[in-house]
Amino acid sequence: MLADIPAPPPKKDPAPPENLAGKIKARIQKIITGNGLKPAEVEVSITEWYQYDIPAELVITLQQESAVEHIPGKVAKGEVIENKARFEQMVAQTYANLTGDAGLMESFTKDVQAHTINFVQQESGQIPAQYNRVLTVHEKCTKCLGNGADTCHTCAARGQVTCNGCSASGRTICNYCRGTGGVQQGANRVSCNTCGGQGRVVCSLCRGAGRITCNHCHGKGKITCGPCQGSGWFSEVMTIVFSWASAWHLVMPEVRASLQRLLQRGWKKFYEAKEIKLLPVEGPVTESPPVPSRLIYVSQIEAEAGEATIKLGQMDVPASVLGVEGRLFDIPNFLDGIAKKELQRLQKALQGKGHLLQAVRQALRLRMVNEAFQCALAGAKTATPERQLLRLYPHGMSALAARKLTEFAAAAWQKLTEKSRSASLMAMFFAGVLLQGGYWFAPVLGLPSFATQYHGTTLHVADAGAFFVTLLIAFMVKPLVFALSTKRLRRVLGLNVKAASEKSGGALMVSALLAALFAACFWWFRWKTGA
Repeated sequence: MLADIPAPPPKKDPAPPENLAGKIKARIQKIITGNGLKPAEVEVSITEWYQYDIPAELVITLQQESAVEHIPGKVAKGEVIENKARFEQMVAQTYANLTGDAGLMESFTKDVQAHTINFVQQESGQIPAQYNRVLTVHEKCTKCLGNGADTCHTCAARGQVTCNGCSASGRTICNYCRGTGGVQQGANRVSCNTCGGQGRVVCSLCRGAGRITCNHCHGKGKITCGPCQGSGWFSEVMTIVFSWASAWHLVMPEVRASLQRLLQRGWKKFYEAKEIKLLPVEGPVTESPPVPSRLIYVSQIEAEAGEATIKLGQMDVPASVLGVEGRLFDIPNFLDGIAKKELQRLQKALQGKGHLLQAVRQALRLRMVNEAFQCALAGAKTATPERQLLRLYPHGMSALAARKLTEFAAAAWQKLTEKSRSASLMAMFFAGVLLQGGYWFAPVLGLPSFATQYHGTTLHVADAGAFFVTLLIAFMVKPLVFALSTKRLRRVLGLNVKAASEKSGGALMVSALLAALFAACFWWFRWKTGA
């Protein structure tokens, strides 16, 4: 429908709203606080100002969600339909019945005209419960064909099965003569009185019939149908719940892309401040079919917007402005290039500092207009690359970018902790080697042998105690290693470990040296005191 509505050209206003440039400048000065750029270096001038009348339509899509239950037997839920064809026909008519409901359409139009549906923002909701439908249709069970009973496959519907005792012969071997027909009586062999000399007797299970009653169907030849539970019927119950979703469509062929982005944001606070005015809607025009049905409300948006030039230090940045309060403006995407170059420069400066480098790489992947704007504001005025990156973090980034950078910082700190833990474990290993090596090579160095003095067993206990203490010291060394890696403490302590601490193996080397020093002192003390 919007294709049939011509968008009038914007009306150019020679005089922009009073003090608009000052309001924009004040907002930018708040943004740049703490970014190394002086507020006095910001200037804003309005180059063009227009009044827009933008055709718009609100499209409300009616949607149907169905839940189907198959219940054994005949149940009466909602409307009971006599046959399947009529049931499907009524399901298909639900949209038409809904959109043809004058009361519901009037309610929708009233809500739209009262602006309960936020301007430009997509919303959704449920149709009032009284418009939902529950339809039931009864169908014969396809397995038993409505009889409620199914053929017993165990006895093939005969009600009897072959006797397992006699294999359908009706007679079994005589247990008294074991089928010989005779028994030994003294020196003579006489006929068996139990079977009459035949060796076989009548089967006690089937009484000679050769067949017994089927235990599955109890002799009926039929069993209760499982799917329909013997009722012969099924009830298909369909619950139909209606919902709606809204979306705005605007005709803006002559509006520049940056202003379109501002309009599409449609933040509610700007709408409530009357910076964007939505005229009363007309309609709805109902489209049904096709499904889903749509209600289209035609409207018009009045907005004041224009172009501005923002001077940031030595750089002139074009921008689009929406509204007479100057609270919504858009920096063009070309600043992404400035941000990328700035972040690449930071990336080079941060080589070897993995936790910050990861944050820079993430920022490169999450380039956004606000980040680019902050990067342009920061320039090269901050003291260190780390500080410059952190200045970009809390102010202009989106919530997504900030959350991602926070996650990256946490992951980087965890990796540093894991590296430090590995360094501690390596320090324990070196300390253990030094302790054991001291005992092994003491005789070679002409020193007293603890193995001789402590007779082996005591020595091993002492070794275990020394190694345990070394283990504790190695874990205590971890925070000290981090401290030694800072320039300030290195200067205070006069330690020349800069080259080692700034490399990936620096923490490991310092941990190993401190643990080795402790091991040597411990070994020397034991040797000196003879303890």
